[in-house]
Amino acid sequence: MMRAVRWSLGLACAVAACGGRARLEGADGAMARGGGDAQGGAEMLAGAPSGGAATAAGGVSPATGGAGSVADAGESSSGAAGAAGEGASEGELFASVNPGSCTSLHLDLASEALFYTDSTTGTVARISFETGKEFVLASKRPHPTLLVVGGDYIYWLADDENAIYSNYDKTPLISTATKITGLALDEPNQTLYYSTGAGIRGYRLYDGYEFQAAVELGGQRPIALALLGGRIAFTAQPSVVDLARVDGALPVSCVDLDNQRCLRAGTNVMAVLYEQIEALDNQFYWAREGTLSATELADGLPTHVVASAHAPADRIVSFAIANGTAYTSDTAGYLQATPFGPSPHGAARVITRAQPAATQLVANAHYLFWTQQCEIWRLRVQ
Repeated sequence: MMRAVRWSLGLACAVAACGGRARLEGADGAMARGGGDAQGGAEMLAGAPSGGAATAAGGVSPATGGAGSVADAGESSSGAAGAAGEGASEGELFASVNPGSCTSLHLDLASEALFYTDSTTGTVARISFETGKEFVLASKRPHPTLLVVGGDYIYWLADDENAIYSNYDKTPLISTATKITGLALDEPNQTLYYSTGAGIRGYRLYDGYEFQAAVELGGQRPIALALLGGRIAFTAQPSVVDLARVDGALPVSCVDLDNQRCLRAGTNVMAVLYEQIEALDNQFYWAREGTLSATELADGLPTHVVASAHAPADRIVSFAIANGTAYTSDTAGYLQATPFGPSPHGAARVITRAQPAATQLVANAHYLFWTQQCEIWRLRVQ
């Protein structure tokens, strides 16, 4: 599964023990928070499986007194929302990043660790699921935002530079004069894709060859990206959701649509969540206003609604897909889990309510993570 993050949304294990050492290393000389080396002496963040408390040096503070499970937080989406100030939450506080002064956190997952970028401090780091220990891969970088993880590598966007870096390189892999708005990784073919106002470009990691993959004409600007069945799924302003075939041929022009190289799932779609699109199990997922839709990669691109925002919210602001469940955050401060399958979707379960909107959600087979301001929260889902 590949994400455009925000959201790349289960990739292969990116952090694994190898002869007693952490395999993922940073170009800056990786540092493990809280003392000790990368594999030993880990201090625990509260809410980690051991439940131990810790002090942590630098940007990640110990998560004190995780929220645990709140009985009335698991209401149906049709239940009462609760008055302001009566917020409730399932889950636990996993980490607090640069408390009080973070401006933008972005998340991604591998099988054993959470990865994040903090644009304020310029930090790129991972946190182990089991120990809660932070491992800094890069620091004092220029405004890191979007990120994707694959194998031993993490790639992120330095937004101030319009450049893409990896944890093994101090100089950028990609640099462009136009603003980069989306990032996705084709791990099997070792290719990064990124979107700009001029279209979608690819960069082959094994030989450094860069190429134009798709072009949106008529003033449409590709933004978020995801990979699906040999196609790039993407949102584009204004009001478009497209799929362009990635086949190594000439760049795809998605102004003249055909069933072979470019397909359109939606046009003149108002209030699209341009910043996110996800792909999983031959479907891609995208949001508009208060609904989350799934579009199948099949004849006619059949589309159906898989989740909705909790009333009175008018807009979904972030989502994640895992285990046949759609997790959605909305403008009313609700975070919900909605099982889906054949339409209509199942009843939603409220995870948080009357909370600051979760601006980043990522999930895999076992965990859901989300951000609230400078905090990262975690819920074990299986």
